[in-house]
Amino acid sequence: MIRRLTTIGFIFIGIVLVAGGPARADEIAKMTRMVSSMGHDAPSFATLRRACDADALCVAKFLRDRIGDGAELVPQDSPVKKSRSWQKAELALTSVLADEGRTLVLVLSRFDATSVLKVIAELAVAPNRIVLDVRAMEEGVDMDGMRRMVSLFMGHKKRAFQIRYATGKNVDWRIPTPSKLLGMDHIEVLVGPETNAAGEVFAMLLQKYVRAEIKGEPTRARGFILESIPVMHGWVLNVPRARVHIPELDIENGVSPTVVVPE
Repeated sequence: MIRRLTTIGFIFIGIVLVAGGPARADEIAKMTRMVSSMGHDAPSFATLRRACDADALCVAKFLRDRIGDGAELVPQDSPVKKSRSWQKAELALTSVLADEGRTLVLVLSRFDATSVLKVIAELAVAPNRIVLDVRAMEEGVDMDGMRRMVSLFMGHKKRAFQIRYATGKNVDWRIPTPSKLLGMDHIEVLVGPETNAAGEVFAMLLQKYVRAEIKGEPTRARGFILESIPVMHGWVLNVPRARVHIPELDIENGVSPTVVVPE
């Protein structure tokens, strides 16, 4: 009787272990498929199982190291941007007038050309100096919104920048003709460690074409457009889907401000 119960017990434990295995195997397979779909050379499932068994975090580290430059493994609950109590997330921007109305400061949460035009249209006197803060924007890289907004200050440009995908595809982007060109005597762009690739391109294009002054702290995106892959244990694997290149400019080391201004 005792021998029979022992046998049944072992059978039950075996069923539990087998049931837990395929779920983790599916997660590993899903991570490798996503990495491969972005154009990176992902190791085989067998290689990952030999190196990491069923440890998803180990697999993510393996993939990060395999991908190399641009890939990062970060805690899922870590803030992507620093929050500001006076900045409303639902607004595209927050505007502040300074220097008796001569300077307009726009703290951007996302790129929205229409909102910029609306703010300026409502001013009694048009400012001659504008400060554009791209240090704490919403998640995601909005290149289309960025190029429409930057056009307000620099106008139309053909092949202003290029997005080079990890798959090998290269796409040239132009800056469209704006509905209204804003003439400013002086433009400043504030950048920081949380500025994403779109913010980096925004700052560098304005510096190149309208001699904007870049202030703040060095950026860390380095032109990479990342895709997030959820990992077990509260981690996210950020994989570079593409990288931005600007003719005659280098953002591979990030954007270095000409004037350092701590946030």
